[in-house]
Amino acid sequence: MSDPPRASSYLWAWLTLVLLTGISFGASRLHLGRWAALVALAIACVKGGVVLTVFMHLYRAPFVLRFVAILNIAWVALLCAGVAADVAAR
Repeated sequence: MSDPPRASSYLWAWLTLVLLTGISFGASRLHLGRWAALVALAIACVKGGVVLTVFMHLYRAPFVLRFVAILNIAWVALLCAGVAADVAAR
């Protein structure tokens, strides 16, 4: 079994999430027009990546678990793209 994660990695991840939350709040106050949703989703994806890698320990997980996580993310992205294409066509 591998060593337990250090408290400093949790602290850096928390600080990163707080910083990204501040950026998200600041971006919501800007008038970005049609880019607002894209910026918000990009920030949310980065925050999700931090949670996946640090708090869910995927950076230390075996390849199979990381591969399954990537497949799940790809599946949700495919579903979202299909819904977006359907909504855009109407």
